[in-house]
Amino acid sequence: MSIFKNLKKVHAAVTADLVNDAPTLSALINAAAVKAIMGGKDSDEFKSYMAIFADNPEQLERLTVPKDGEPAYIAQMRAYIVANAICDAGTNAHTGNKVTSQIDGDPANNVPMVPEAVNDPGGVIVGRRPAGLKNIPGVHS
Repeated sequence: MSIFKNLKKVHAAVTADLVNDAPTLSALINAAAVKAIMGGKDSDEFKSYMAIFADNPEQLERLTVPKDGEPAYIAQMRAYIVANAICDAGTNAHTGNKVTSQIDGDPANNVPMVPEAVNDPGGVIVGRRPAGLKNIPGVHS
């Protein structure tokens, strides 16, 4: 699935958690996002957090490796993906707020599309995700 769709599905899973009075998922995502911010964009914690939204190596690279000449909005969307999760899940903010489908690619601006297919041989990406967030029901199933 695309990064953008993964973001939407994570938000839906967090919302469902809240509706069921079990905000465990939002707390886990929040804790992982705090570690990502405190560790910085080159940290294992940042890569671990971004792996939540990736289904293949190309997606994880898009979320974690800035490229020379890429449009500034790609970096801004990466920042939003982490910063939005710091906000309490009960507010209007959510992980995908201010992120568009351009995170998956924008050929008009020389940002190649990343594949949507799940491709994680050996479970490298799943293994990189934070504890409790390896397989979010409705997102990674």
